[in-house]
Amino acid sequence: MTIRVFIADDHDIIRDGLKMLIEKKTKNLQICGEADNGKDALSGILKLKPDLVILDVEMPEMTGIEVTRRVIAKKSDAKIILLSMHDKEELVEKSLESGAKGYILKEEASKELIDAIKEVMDGNVYFSPRLAKFVLNLYLDVKNKAKKFEHELTKREREVVGLICQGKTNREISSELGIALNTVNIHRKNSMRKLNIHNTADLIKYAIKEGIFIP
Repeated sequence: MTIRVFIADDHDIIRDGLKMLIEKKTKNLQICGEADNGKDALSGILKLKPDLVILDVEMPEMTGIEVTRRVIAKKSDAKIILLSMHDKEELVEKSLESGAKGYILKEEASKELIDAIKEVMDGNVYFSPRLAKFVLNLYLDVKNKAKKFEHELTKREREVVGLICQGKTNREISSELGIALNTVNIHRKNSMRKLNIHNTADLIKYAIKEGIFIP
């Protein structure tokens, strides 16, 4: 199966390098579009509906993190990997909260990008090894305080929220759990009501940050 890829970076040399790497190292990836700023990236992603998006964190007009938030809010099925020159913990945390499935340091991209793509397209998350300790600590720091909320959800509600956090659509959740589409919607709404969360983006942000639903 061909995986359609959209690339956005404000430096031509970076975009060209990413395209060359993908074309050289893979057979089933196809570049379907590119952009040199966040605004054009957002419109291109929503129009072309790629399977995978590789975004620079720092771009003119709109950051990669903000583009990710908006793409996720539109219920896009695209998996998003962010690229950055910085290993700042704040950026990594914001990337997690935005719904990105990967965060790679640019200096490591030539060695890590293909592995990251494989992991993300398999439904996992990927972070540069240098960031792994921080990501683990972030998870552990918030896990205990989240336990008090976990009992409020039924087992099925936890399953549904967990699949939402993996980027599954309602239809995919319905198929995976063997329940009606309308039942998925009910579990989603009940979970949000119990947790006092009012939209899906905030539900994903909450679940990732609190640690109890990380896949």
